[in-house]
Amino acid sequence: MANERLKRMFDQVRPSPEREEAMLAELLREEEREVRPMRRDWKRTAVLALIAAALLAAAALAVATVLDPAFLEHFGAGPKDEPLLGKTAVDVNLTAEPRELVYVGTGCTAGGPATEDIGTFFIRQAVVDRHSAKFLVDYTAPEGMVLDGDYYYPGFDYVLRGEEDWDITRSSYWVPKWEMVEDEDPTDGKITMLLTLAPTSGGDHLSGRRLLLIFRRLCAAENWDKAIRGERTVVVDGLWYFPMFTLPEEDPGVTYEIDQPVMLQGRRKTLEAVYVSPISLGFELSGWADTLPRTEEDWADSVALVTRKGERIPVVDASEMMNGYAGPESGYFYYRPERIIDPEEIKAVEFFGQTIDLK
Repeated sequence: MANERLKRMFDQVRPSPEREEAMLAELLREEEREVRPMRRDWKRTAVLALIAAALLAAAALAVATVLDPAFLEHFGAGPKDEPLLGKTAVDVNLTAEPRELVYVGTGCTAGGPATEDIGTFFIRQAVVDRHSAKFLVDYTAPEGMVLDGDYYYPGFDYVLRGEEDWDITRSSYWVPKWEMVEDEDPTDGKITMLLTLAPTSGGDHLSGRRLLLIFRRLCAAENWDKAIRGERTVVVDGLWYFPMFTLPEEDPGVTYEIDQPVMLQGRRKTLEAVYVSPISLGFELSGWADTLPRTEEDWADSVALVTRKGERIPVVDASEMMNGYAGPESGYFYYRPERIIDPEEIKAVEFFGQTIDLK
């Protein structure tokens, strides 16, 4: 009887956690009812317990976040990378509330609900570690509008809170960058964008915080560099508020407190800490403002991770943060490794000709 019941359970397709617990509890109760008083079959009970533990472990895997193909493509990830990348992923599934954008003097503010169709923003999934976050964002245009340009993005703002409402993180800690996800049908009025929040300082974190995202106007530009210089066209005028949601509590990365002098361009600096996660590499420095390389290429060519097996993993998407963000004597520098990494496999980092041991 018990074996047949277990088979039926394993044949279920992704039951909810609550349903799994209820099914397991009922199974154990029924098994206990069938055992005669004072004559328990201990071997059978032990086997049942092992099978039950396997059921719960399998169920935990079954309800794990299924990574969006767009994220897998963005990170160049394959099936073997999914468990590591999955540690950073969370389903969001939130639709923004469209609002009127009211102009007051030289500025603008939020009005009431939009009185006409200004389109819909939807966040599908996020990939988050301690210091950075990426969001897959869909936009569906008003009926009849075609979005066949090369590059679109909305204006962006956010509020980041801790457990208490008074615990608000200032917005200068993270800056946005927008990328387009390849559009298979440019005529359907739908586009997907990738929003990256890159850190400007290592002094704060995203883990477990509550995030409120606000988008303002959908704009078209040639690329992100032109957009941040103001070379853009407003496509849809409006405001979109997302409900506040909580970022994952668990940090998938490791922070190494270094506090080690390093030489950069003949000047002595202090490497305060190194952060390594499956999706990012971060350096926190002090005494850096006036002598560090000024181009993304200089940073990317001079930084890499080194595995226990001696493999050198280059970095991409170097984000150079100048003192206008982080202050004249400290800074945080963020990279994306060339591939998904297991922090446990990283033994050292290369940093402008110097090798910093992490283990």
